[in-house]
Amino acid sequence: MTQFDTSVFTNWAKATTPKYTERKLNLRMVMAEFVGMMFFVFIGCGTAVGFSSLRPSAYADGAADQVTNDTNTAISRQTSELSDVIVINSSFGVNTAFAFGMAIMVLAYSIGHVSGCHLNPAVTLSLFLSGHCNFIQGVANVCAQVVGSILGASFLYGMVPNSSESSLGSNAVSPGFSSGEALLGEVVMTGFLCFVVHMCVAKESNNTGIAPMAPLAIGFAVFIGHTVLIPVDGCSINPARSLGPAIVSGSWSGFWIFIAGPFVGSFFGVFFWTLVSFAWDKENAVTPLPPRAQTPIVTPDVKPVGISVDGVL
Repeated sequence: MTQFDTSVFTNWAKATTPKYTERKLNLRMVMAEFVGMMFFVFIGCGTAVGFSSLRPSAYADGAADQVTNDTNTAISRQTSELSDVIVINSSFGVNTAFAFGMAIMVLAYSIGHVSGCHLNPAVTLSLFLSGHCNFIQGVANVCAQVVGSILGASFLYGMVPNSSESSLGSNAVSPGFSSGEALLGEVVMTGFLCFVVHMCVAKESNNTGIAPMAPLAIGFAVFIGHTVLIPVDGCSINPARSLGPAIVSGSWSGFWIFIAGPFVGSFFGVFFWTLVSFAWDKENAVTPLPPRAQTPIVTPDVKPVGISVDGVL
């Protein structure tokens, strides 16, 4: 079985981390998943909570002025603040999606060479199903992700005013959508994310040329998933991301959707990756690109230094 090379997550760090199959449990990977998940939940859910807190307050202030001030002033103030509400509402989804996507991308570049930067039990499950993560390491990673999510949500609880009344970015099905529709969205977009992860990282995908850009592609996949699903259910595609805020805030509305959907979606992601990566036409199978040769760079009064085009010293 092909081993999963975690070093492809960064194109400038030397690969010094053991591969997944070299040992059953690597505690450094577990710690990286714990810390990474803590930051991911705090950043992503913190953005969602911050923009949510802006939306109702502006309109409420304007409504108060309408009662206490003269008509012309009230109308002018109300119109101005209503336009602010419209701008905030329209940018809420994009900003939140961007925060989640950027957080994954930055963390992938930061800890990808340590743990592979799963930061998602559904992604970990998909890598186990495809043979790129052993069972013991997978279970340990998931436990670390859950604990990290709870800690990140706890930090957010301490930062947010009136936190006892806040859902801390917990997921819930939006009005106008059914549980079945939200479940389908979670399945499809989690499958999409797991498919992208495998196509960018797994060696069977013959992706030598694009593997160094995996964090960018995966980050944008998370961004796209949130752009699609935030209006539907706030977007989970990550059971640990949903579990932490739910535990800390006590918001459990429709929680089963955000557990079942991503885990089912991981199966679909692996299935579609298998369809694409399988060598259907063996005589026309794509072979991996050869390693890039080092190019000497010569500067005045400096001896030639060997450096690859990828920037690895």
